[in-house]
Amino acid sequence: MKVHRSLAILSLMAMLLMFSIPTASAYTFGSTNLTIVSASYADCDGDGFQDDIRIVTYLELNVFYLESSLEWYLYMYIYLPSGNGYLIKAHFISPAVDQYLVFSALNTVTEQGWYVIRAHAYFNDYLNSFSTSVYAFDPPKKGGNGAPSVIVEAIPA
Repeated sequence: MKVHRSLAILSLMAMLLMFSIPTASAYTFGSTNLTIVSASYADCDGDGFQDDIRIVTYLELNVFYLESSLEWYLYMYIYLPSGNGYLIKAHFISPAVDQYLVFSALNTVTEQGWYVIRAHAYFNDYLNSFSTSVYAFDPPKKGGNGAPSVIVEAIPA
């Protein structure tokens, strides 16, 4: 009788343990990072003025995604030396692979001095994680005229 009771308790504990172990989810633990690799002035729009900013970022997935795509939001601030600036807001559904993203911020170099770029990325993943990166550079001279705009290129890593 005592053996049957012990077996029943042991069986009950095994069943409880079996149901309490988490099942495999869509992700494993890790982190997702967006890093500004470089930023420099350039003539990205071919207007003859080096009044554009070429920003190279790297999206690094230190986590395994079972899904083929990753949804995320980007808020990139470009601060001019005067304190004024530009905001780039974007929503991405990109392949869930490490990749470079190249942003061409057209007609945004309008002042001499240090420019600061701050990028905040919010990932719609299992942790609702985020990443922040900052980069500063000093273009050599004032740029030309034109309306600010952005071009984005995705390059698989």
